[in-house]
Amino acid sequence: ANVNLKSFSDEIYRKLNGGRLQPVLDTFTTLHERGVHFEMTNLVVPGYVDDPEMVRRMCGWILANLGPDHPLHFLRFFPLYKLDRLAPTPLSTLEEFRKLAMAEGIRYVYIGNIPNHEGAHTWCHSCKNLLGERRGYAIPGFEIKGNACGYGGTKIPGVWT
Repeated sequence: ANVNLKSFSDEIYRKLNGGRLQPVLDTFTTLHERGVHFEMTNLVVPGYVDDPEMVRRMCGWILANLGPDHPLHFLRFFPLYKLDRLAPTPLSTLEEFRKLAMAEGIRYVYIGNIPNHEGAHTWCHSCKNLLGERRGYAIPGFEIKGNACGYGGTKIPGVWT
């Protein structure tokens, strides 16, 4: 499953999406407790969802409630529809958030909507080798054997069959 975590602020969640944060967090907890593999997507909207402290709190909640192995994707925002007055998310912000999340302890953190960026690829959290390269929606190769790193044998979370 892939669930969009629009913000880690209930106020921003209501303002941008007309929804609430807690039901989304409850969904993550339920999926985790039931053993469902899921990934979290966070669209980084400039001026709303680009606060490093909010990302730090989000990562703390993820680690405390879900552990380090559910992938987290930071997606680049592009101005469209009602938010067309905003600029696209700077690449530097996405890179900062990826580094921050990994430093906090989340093992699989990705950057999305930036073609061919190294943050789009899957790297083993143990040996740091490239396990899966992404080129747009194509994955030209995988170094995952069964459910483990093809280099060192570290278990890699996901559905690989």
